[in-house]
Amino acid sequence: VVLGVIDKASAQLQTFNKSVQAQAKSLQSAGIAATVMGGSIVASLGLAARAAGQQELQMKKLEQAVILSGNSWEKSKISIDGFVNSMIATTKYGDSDLVPSLQRMLIYTNDIDKAMRSVKIAADMASSGMFDLDGATRLVGMAMSGNIEMLGRYIPELRNSTNEAMKNMSAHQKAEYALELLQKRFGGMAGAELQTFPALVKQLGNVFGDLVEDIGDKLLPALKEFTANA
Repeated sequence: VVLGVIDKASAQLQTFNKSVQAQAKSLQSAGIAATVMGGSIVASLGLAARAAGQQELQMKKLEQAVILSGNSWEKSKISIDGFVNSMIATTKYGDSDLVPSLQRMLIYTNDIDKAMRSVKIAADMASSGMFDLDGATRLVGMAMSGNIEMLGRYIPELRNSTNEAMKNMSAHQKAEYALELLQKRFGGMAGAELQTFPALVKQLGNVFGDLVEDIGDKLLPALKEFTANA
């Protein structure tokens, strides 16, 4: 389905480009075409460079969070890239959603594997429609610290007042109990949501966004050199 949407979008873009080129030819004698096309190219390249710059900044923040958690960025980057790419392929969430979520989750866990597991659960929770990804990340992060009272507002089993066993649990035990319960209740929802058309459209937007970032990545070194020499 996604490939069909991409093909359709590509065909529409090609039609649009042909239309623009036809209009440009009609204005060429007045010298307007070069200005319009040149301005369009500059604007597009600027947007690509900006997107790449924002992604670079997000990755720098994640790198710093990994280092502050006591882990090696060089050793962690491979597993993080694998996790993010897997989530991009199987959910509607893109790297601009997942990288900040992972960075914030590390503040609570100080552990790469636990952070990735927690972000996956947060994505499932967000796909339930009860939370957005930011809110789910915060709630799961708090639960990872043993603070499950906020989640108790939404999940009765996590309320101390109704669960006698929880009263004698340590913070670590509460965190594990909460994650297991969240997995049972929400696990798999992010993947299931990808079967809906809105989620497919969102994933398609992520594909185009990644393409823009890739173009911007090629521009950033030249722009940095130009800025340094200006």
